Amino acid sequence: MTDIYEVKSGQNLTVIAGAALGDRNRWKEIAHLNNISHPYIIYPGQILELPHETESDIVEVTLPTAAALATRTAGFNISPATVLLLVVGAALLFWRK
Repeated sequence: MTDIYEVKSGQNLTVIAGAALGDRNRWKEIAHLNNISHPYIIYPGQILELPHETESDIVEVTLPTAAALATRTAGFNISPATVLLLVVGAALLFWRK
């Protein structure tokens, strides 16, 4: 379910999300719903669809770190500190030559 909102002068998606949805961080949902790539490029009088106040369609995706990938692909547990030491050691050996 979506609501309709008319942009007023001086507003951006962050301000609209805070006022209409109660959370300024939900501007991404408004941008996604209206195919807007930048939250500050909207115009007075522009009509926006707003997501339902309590629903969120945006899913945050976090990518694993390089250390986590190295641990997974190595097939055994190795700490991120060990990975860092190996990388620094290899760099020092390379630069000495």
